[in-house]
Amino acid sequence: VDEILPLGLALLGAPPKSCKSYMCLQMCLAICTGHDFMGFKTKPHACLYLDLESTRRRPKLRLNQILQGMEAPENLYIVTRSGPMGKGFEDELRRTVSEHPEIKLVIVDVFKKIRPSAKRGADPYERDYEDFGAIKALADELQLAILLVTHTTKMKHPDDPFNELVGSAGTMGSVDVAMVIKKDTRDAETAKLYVSGKDLRDQCYEIRYDKQRYIWEKLGTSQEVE
Repeated sequence: VDEILPLGLALLGAPPKSCKSYMCLQMCLAICTGHDFMGFKTKPHACLYLDLESTRRRPKLRLNQILQGMEAPENLYIVTRSGPMGKGFEDELRRTVSEHPEIKLVIVDVFKKIRPSAKRGADPYERDYEDFGAIKALADELQLAILLVTHTTKMKHPDDPFNELVGSAGTMGSVDVAMVIKKDTRDAETAKLYVSGKDLRDQCYEIRYDKQRYIWEKLGTSQEVE
């Protein structure tokens, strides 16, 4: 996705039940068909969406809600189960990409479902750097964009929303792009999407989830909206 999602490792953080899974599906559909995603240009490719918090029926329901009668693209692959890192995830991904080399985006929703448990006494920074580094190496090896979905903490950081991502400073140091969805209140009509990357300019957009069409829309940059 131009301006916000290049090849490499990306992280999307948002509070629980903030419709981030709908955003993931919307992004996949846009990339699979080559349409814009929230006003951003996309490059058409196949996508693999690991919806690991859902039953097999839920992704189909959400797809139908977004598509509203249109057919789902054949180059969107969705799975609801995966082995953890070090115990099947990497081999499964390599095999899937080998069978479907047109796949260029892999979304893992949520990262916690494939992440190995922390070892007793492990340093949080070292753990984050090692785990995210392993996924980053896999993305580079397979020439993919891998987007890991995670939750944000309840602690608010008005000066730096990226401090609300779950994890240590090792997280931001390991990923190519980080994105955070943040609302002023739980029931607020709009949210802010913060984007920061090693090869991207820092960005902040005002976005809104359309409950009738089940899609996110970009209202403009925060400065434009103000």
